[in-house]
Amino acid sequence: FVDRTGDVQTAGLIVSQVPLRKFKDPRVDEWVSSYRSLLDRWQCYHVRARFDIDRGRRQRIQGDTSGIPAPQVYVRCGFCNQSVTHSLLMSDKDGRRVAASPGITYCCPNCRNMLPRCSLCLMRLGTPVDEMRQAAALHRSAGHPAGFDLWFTWCQSCRHGGHAAHLLEWFEDHERCPVSDCRCRCLS
Repeated sequence: FVDRTGDVQTAGLIVSQVPLRKFKDPRVDEWVSSYRSLLDRWQCYHVRARFDIDRGRRQRIQGDTSGIPAPQVYVRCGFCNQSVTHSLLMSDKDGRRVAASPGITYCCPNCRNMLPRCSLCLMRLGTPVDEMRQAAALHRSAGHPAGFDLWFTWCQSCRHGGHAAHLLEWFEDHERCPVSDCRCRCLS
């Protein structure tokens, strides 16, 4: 079909719906990879992300996790070195990850030490910031994803951090870290 029509999109979508163990042909992986590359070239990044998420979900349901990459970033407690987010999640009877307890967490679920503060607003990681939520809602209503604004990010050199939106705003006018007495040029 692909050789005859050149339609990698249809082939990629079809094979993504069928259990992976049904296909032994290596061309199947090439079709999916080509479709993903096509979405990237068209700058359909959100469609690509949804495709990857749905495909990964189907693989987990089918019990095949060989093609699913492990998470690449973990937030770990600076005191006990345990994953903060991993401890906040538990699996339900279907194997899906669900929150262990409702609400916002201000401390490590393992050792109970407080999570770091944003260098600018001084709110703890995990604290809802109303102005950022409102900005995110406006961003979403305009059709833009706003998740990154709420993320906590940090400098790889000095390890100071904060909410991404706050840091982006800070570095529009400043060259050095927002923490007093830190001489780091975080964006260099």
